Amino acid sequence: MLTVTDSALAQLANVLGQIDDPKPENACFRIVPKGDGKLTLTVDTPGADDTAFDHDGTTVLVMSEEMRERCEGRTLDSDDTGNLLLT
Repeated sequence: MLTVTDSALAQLANVLGQIDDPKPENACFRIVPKGDGKLTLTVDTPGADDTAFDHDGTTVLVMSEEMRERCEGRTLDSDDTGNLLLT
């Protein structure tokens, strides 16, 4: 399972709050393949089979079963400048 640090969750929540409308009421970030073997984040809504990560009672990140397997044993963190790091 992916480990997501509190600082990464706080950073995701902060960025979600800065997205201008229109965005879905329950908008969150989703980890998706980028196409070049890398991963990226996109704005989406939670699905029934997603694993969700919450910050202060709000879902800020979701991932599919495929992404759960791909991110097994990894950590999503943020640095002092707010950049997200997947290690």
